[in-house]
Amino acid sequence: MMARARKKWELRNELDVVQRREHARIFNVSETMAGLLYNRGITDYESAQRFLNPSLEHITDPFRIPDMKRAATRLLRSIYANERIMIYGDYDVDGITGTATMARCLSELGADVQSYIPKRLEEGYGINIEAIEQAASQGVKVIVTVDCGISAYNEVERAKELGMDVIITDHHQPGENIPSCTAVVNPKLMADELGQDNLAGVGVAFKLCQAVHSLIGADSSSDPVKYMDLVALGTIADMVPLVGENRAIANFGMQQMMQTLNPGLACLLESCNLYGRPLSATNISYTLAPRLNAVGRLGDASVAVELFLTDENDKAANIASMLAEENRRRQEIEAVISEQAVGMLEAQDISTMNVIVLASEGWHQGVVGIVASRMVESYNRPAILISMANGEGRGSGRSIGGFDLHAALTECSDCLVRFGGHAQAAGLTLRADMLDQFKDKINFVASQQIISSQLIPVLKVDAVLRPQRITMELAREIMKLQPYGLSNPEPVFVTNKLEINDIRGVGNDGRHLKLRLSRDGILLSAIGYNMGSRISDFDDDRSPVDVAYTIDVSHYNGNEYLQLVLKDIRHSPDVPPRS
Repeated sequence: MMARARKKWELRNELDVVQRREHARIFNVSETMAGLLYNRGITDYESAQRFLNPSLEHITDPFRIPDMKRAATRLLRSIYANERIMIYGDYDVDGITGTATMARCLSELGADVQSYIPKRLEEGYGINIEAIEQAASQGVKVIVTVDCGISAYNEVERAKELGMDVIITDHHQPGENIPSCTAVVNPKLMADELGQDNLAGVGVAFKLCQAVHSLIGADSSSDPVKYMDLVALGTIADMVPLVGENRAIANFGMQQMMQTLNPGLACLLESCNLYGRPLSATNISYTLAPRLNAVGRLGDASVAVELFLTDENDKAANIASMLAEENRRRQEIEAVISEQAVGMLEAQDISTMNVIVLASEGWHQGVVGIVASRMVESYNRPAILISMANGEGRGSGRSIGGFDLHAALTECSDCLVRFGGHAQAAGLTLRADMLDQFKDKINFVASQQIISSQLIPVLKVDAVLRPQRITMELAREIMKLQPYGLSNPEPVFVTNKLEINDIRGVGNDGRHLKLRLSRDGILLSAIGYNMGSRISDFDDDRSPVDVAYTIDVSHYNGNEYLQLVLKDIRHSPDVPPRS
């Protein structure tokens, strides 16, 4: 058995004292803030102002994206001719919100619109022939994809045979060829210095809505900006870089969510006890998004689209309640699979594995990907979990930085029935009798690419702070960096040689670690979520500790107080243990 991977703390490239002071003067921020901006690639005044003050002015012209005018013109023709349009979206939060945004926008502009989300477990990802043939039988003349379609060559040809035009809106990386259709709206097909190529699928859909609104000359009451709350929800949930235009979308959209006019979103927020409260990207990623994703993983994601399309409060409330129940069911299924997977793994010699491959009958296909992600977090190795049934396995994998999982699966293709995905996440299907051969081969492939240092998780640290610098003033200044996300992580700090005044487990079964720390006469409160199992490491040995943390402003009884949210904790290396 092998202990879960402990983290290596790595300080980001810091400015020297003179440079930090000069940047602080130019940007009119504290020296700590100047260092944080530098760590995020912000080195000039204009970039700093744009980053610290995101606004709708940073939303770029939609017509800069190739094929946008052709797509918008075709939709305009459909509106005038009263042709039926199908919005065909993906079953994740990005696809759900993009589908709802486009359906609402086009309907308001007078279009005859219907939406379609494939069932994950029955139809799989992307457009499928059966759905296209069903659309034709329903009189659909134009199909608009959202967050999918960039590789749907055969499906597009079938739609054309049936007399339908296809407009693809997608943000995934195109292959060497793209489908031949009315328009392909994908920012990845352009070289864009403003970061438009990082848009989520819902962001691309929003751009098309903007373009149609512009061509039709509609008044401001139907401006797609009114749907920015949905666009922000999908953008943040899809883990795209929250810089450039995405930062403006996320910032404005989260403000809009606090006073949303969408009944479904309001009920979803209410069911999460978040309605009317200032929101963070964490609220969206870890509270709202899982409820929307759960219904797609376990059943039919179209009900989540309906949540955002209905104007009936009672219906919205019922759907929001159902999503909460589905998410609870997903959590229960995930907990069972996680327990079984950890038991299977820790009964083996993990040190011999470059890639974790686990398989079992009865595992829910829609949930194994989440558990694979947890395994990567815990053991810092690529992980593939496979659900076996009827002589076949369908699996989902997640990777670590520097190991291209899709490329590795390509080298193992002779063991697989099919596979797809990208560098960090992929899905696969294999015959049961090929499982052992696949395990051996992918581990061999990984052994040629992964070096031992890659298997040690790295915690990136922005700065080392003395206790005197951990102030409410600094915490409020750091808040200007929000919303956090990919390419703009929440700042992580380290403070060394802190005394442990008190340590205890809190929460259900002592799951979390609560500490009172001190140094130089300054007391600090800290919480380590899901670190309760480490209490014996520090309760028995009260020697000074180093802590890596983020800074949180908590509220209690109307008062604000600082709290360190631990990312890691260890005994100070140059202080001898106390007996």
